[in-house]
Amino acid sequence: MDNPVLLYLAGGPGGTDLGAMRGDVGLEQDFVVVTWEQRGAGKSYSALDPVETLTLAQTVADTLELTDYLRDRFDEEKVYLAGNSWGTIPSVLAAQQHPESFHAFVGAGQMVSPRETDIMFYEDTLAWADSTGNTEVVASLRKNGPPPYGDLLDYEQALSHEHEWNSYPEIDAKEMPASLFVPENTLMDRVNGLRSFLDCANTWRGRAAVVRYGLAGRTTWTSVVTAQRTDVRTSSSA
Repeated sequence: MDNPVLLYLAGGPGGTDLGAMRGDVGLEQDFVVVTWEQRGAGKSYSALDPVETLTLAQTVADTLELTDYLRDRFDEEKVYLAGNSWGTIPSVLAAQQHPESFHAFVGAGQMVSPRETDIMFYEDTLAWADSTGNTEVVASLRKNGPPPYGDLLDYEQALSHEHEWNSYPEIDAKEMPASLFVPENTLMDRVNGLRSFLDCANTWRGRAAVVRYGLAGRTTWTSVVTAQRTDVRTSSSA
């Protein structure tokens, strides 16, 4: 196999992008693309138990273990690493811990301050609902107030209407649940793909971990990972 290996980590936790990656196979012309179903997600749903293993540290360890497996299988000294949204956090940490294993890391929707992102989603959704006369959504959002929330279900109104006020048609058809309907997924895979996102998020509720990662020793991010999302604060050492 002549093409270099690219390992991709989906968003979530609990997200599955197997179908979404099938929506555009352009990368496969130049890379061996590995779309990983992370622990507890999609085809790996059964690995959700025991739930005590669903931690950030374990996700990073899984990333590094899979990286080593791919390096050995395809006889590559290094692989490329890409992450989307939540997937950028374990990706950055894996690259920080073992930079010798990676050619490069590419972050899409790089997580910096998800808590601030959630607040912006709340504000934009409220503005959209108010301008369109959606009184039910307005009432629900104002009742809950801005995130973070203790109840996972309270995020539904704040985050689920994004495509109403920020539509991107070329991508909409590739996201869940549409992305689950690909030949690689059995009926049970499709069911697990839907419930893994909720189950993983619920498992993360109440947990917190503080991690630090940097870029070339000049900038440090402190990431506070909780069920109410992840907050990353930045300080410069240069």
